[in-house]
Amino acid sequence: MIHGYHGNVTVSIGFVEDLFSIEICTEDVLQWTHLLLQQYRKYQYNTGIFRFRTFPSFKLVTSRRSPGQPNAAMERIYSAFFTTERRREPPELTAAALELHNETQKSQRQPPLLRPGGDSGRRRPDAKDESTHETKRHAAARRQEVEKMVMNWISVKKDLEAACQAAARAFLLAYGAKAFTAVLLASRKWSSLEYGYADAARLLLKGDTLRFGVFFGSLVGIFRVTELVTRAARGGERDAINLAIAGAVSGSALLLDSPSRRNTISLYIFVRMLDVVCRHLMSIGVLPTWRYSSEMLFALSNAAIMYAFVVDPSLLPKGYYHWICRIGAVNHHGLEYTIRQRMRGQLDTHGNPLPFRLCQPHYHMESCVTHAIKEWINGLGRSMQIYLPVHFLPAMFFRFQQLQGAPVSTTARISYAALCSSAFLTSYQTVVKLVVCTARNAFHRDFAATSLVAGIATGGALFFEHTKRRFELMLYCFPRALDIVWQVLKRRGLVRYVKHSEVVLFCLSMSLIMSTPARYFKPTYLRILRFIFGGDII
Repeated sequence: MIHGYHGNVTVSIGFVEDLFSIEICTEDVLQWTHLLLQQYRKYQYNTGIFRFRTFPSFKLVTSRRSPGQPNAAMERIYSAFFTTERRREPPELTAAALELHNETQKSQRQPPLLRPGGDSGRRRPDAKDESTHETKRHAAARRQEVEKMVMNWISVKKDLEAACQAAARAFLLAYGAKAFTAVLLASRKWSSLEYGYADAARLLLKGDTLRFGVFFGSLVGIFRVTELVTRAARGGERDAINLAIAGAVSGSALLLDSPSRRNTISLYIFVRMLDVVCRHLMSIGVLPTWRYSSEMLFALSNAAIMYAFVVDPSLLPKGYYHWICRIGAVNHHGLEYTIRQRMRGQLDTHGNPLPFRLCQPHYHMESCVTHAIKEWINGLGRSMQIYLPVHFLPAMFFRFQQLQGAPVSTTARISYAALCSSAFLTSYQTVVKLVVCTARNAFHRDFAATSLVAGIATGGALFFEHTKRRFELMLYCFPRALDIVWQVLKRRGLVRYVKHSEVVLFCLSMSLIMSTPARYFKPTYLRILRFIFGGDII
């Protein structure tokens, strides 16, 4: 048995038959073991096994040794904890060598000599204290690094769960809205209850409805996951570059939706992107602020829409065209017979150009002025059927407490807003009719430019609407106007369609929208965006 002492350190090396063990219980494990192994490595060690009890106390258990020399695990411990190179002929470990080492350690613990002019109360740190301090510092740094890795993994796991939840929520919202709209529109055609249930189930499982939900859910899920991956790859926190990359990548989800809707969705998001970017540019002084910019853009947009409605209805979606006819109490065949046939240069049965046809009786029965006045009043009732639900339903869902607290004043305010919107819509259709009829009666000819002038004149009807809603109406009409202009240019060979160009436009729009600071969004849009993509995204 060999013993060594170093302060509160006790090292015992014992041999029992063909096994030997080392027991070390100290906070100075590394330094003392280093010195011990330097003096004990005259033996040729084979590979052994070891196990730890608790740090800083541990026990090394060797395997069986060959005759004359121990087969120990000490060489493995030496390789794991120390970096000094081993010599082929280590010094001999004897009792005298250990005693000499103990005397050296005792002398190092004595107080150092005072330096001339130095501080008499300050001790010079010895090598043991420095080594212990470095060990503790590295251990603390490693512990902080491990804690940081754990926290990062927890954060990543939390973000992934939030991304999956946001994607599922977006899918359910889009699928539910699409299915509810389809069932509501189809319910008018159901002739029996049994057929209605079957048709409702068919609509709920319709591929187009599921496809729209998958597109919306994938858009949100891809955005959240891409933002997380980009943040991990680039390092740092969430910034505009990460959001821009995630927005661009998530735009590819538009490929999952029906091709018939891609163009409409792309243009709609493109216009919203222009709104956000223009707000940003105006705030920093790059673009000037125009007082009546919404009204002017609305007038220009409706010039294109009225051109398509009067001259070429094929430029409009079929459902939108029939909605305009219903709101304006206009008959499709009356417009064809009165205006479009002559405008297209159609000939009669004898091969002669068609003569000018008056507005009565196919376009309307009364005189043009009488018809305009009557239709303004009748149109007010038709418009109220549209705008009363538009104004009251959001108030019931989102401002129900306000409606309960002050029912009379809230109802009066909502009714007044619905009346203003109805006055705008009925004035819109009346202005178009008056302009078209005035030009036809004045020139006894039908011009395509008449529809353009009628559309521009509708900008005056917008002043009936509330200031905040004027901008929304402009954003509603502007994408349709862009679509009409694109189709006209394509028919004339001035532009050419590039496959999936609408997807590229959608990706660009999503990138700019998602990377724009929140202060440039309208509060309503910002709440919707945070509800869909998550409150911590923007």
